[in-house]
Amino acid sequence: MLLAYRIVGSHNDAEHAVQAAWLRARSADPAQLVNPEGWLTTVTARLCPRPASRPPSPARGPARGRRHPRRAARGRRGVRPS
Repeated sequence: MLLAYRIVGSHNDAEHAVQAAWLRARSADPAQLVNPEGWLTTVTARLCPRPASRPPSPARGPARGRRHPRRAARGRRGVRPS
């Protein structure tokens, strides 16, 4: 559940993905699952809808090297390039 929540950022979407993965696990052939935990993790991650845009993770902090678009257009001294 935590993995799905980290991917989608919503409890409801995460719960939906985990339930869908569990249903797939129940219908899978247990003899062919070499690593059930890894299989379930992979299926859950693939079922999670990816948000188009999300804020940066608090663990990683803001993206490095990115500048505000207006500031980047002005150049070094705050003057727009000609």
